[in-house]
Amino acid sequence: MIALTPIEEGENQQYMMIRKNFTKNHNISAMMNYRIVFFKIWTASLTVQGAHQINIPDETSGKSIHRGNSLTVQLNHKINITPTFYAGLTGLYFSGINQGNFVIQPIGNFSAGLQKWLFDDFLVLSLTLNDIILTSKEKGYVRHENIHYYLVSDRISRRLNLTARFRLFGGSSRNDD
Repeated sequence: MIALTPIEEGENQQYMMIRKNFTKNHNISAMMNYRIVFFKIWTASLTVQGAHQINIPDETSGKSIHRGNSLTVQLNHKINITPTFYAGLTGLYFSGINQGNFVIQPIGNFSAGLQKWLFDDFLVLSLTLNDIILTSKEKGYVRHENIHYYLVSDRISRRLNLTARFRLFGGSSRNDD
């Protein structure tokens, strides 16, 4: 929860934004995953998750209970170029949610990557480009009494990651990655 606390009174009133925990937070969610093999070398999986959240800011203050629903959809494609070399593409959509007086707006993301297994599956190298089309900027706003505060994350969301993972005991688990 985000609380806005006055720090200066008067015509040009200033506020300080404080993140606080809710007194109680209840979540219920359901997830479905569907995997399909188009060809021997191309698989896709669709994951859909819906959630309902109830936030109670402070039971003693008598403030209202906040409720919010969200939907997350993720579609992954994996193409086997060779038995030890893969390409992947992932698309993600998050519908946003109300979390107390903070409203998180919808975001999306597309990522692509390559993965290579080496040395009898003891080493895995991955190269991934995240947020290819720059749609993963976090945005939202705060509603607090008569104050409306708009927030935009200005972080760099497009990243190129090179990852090396070592397996101490070997053994292939390529189907898990």
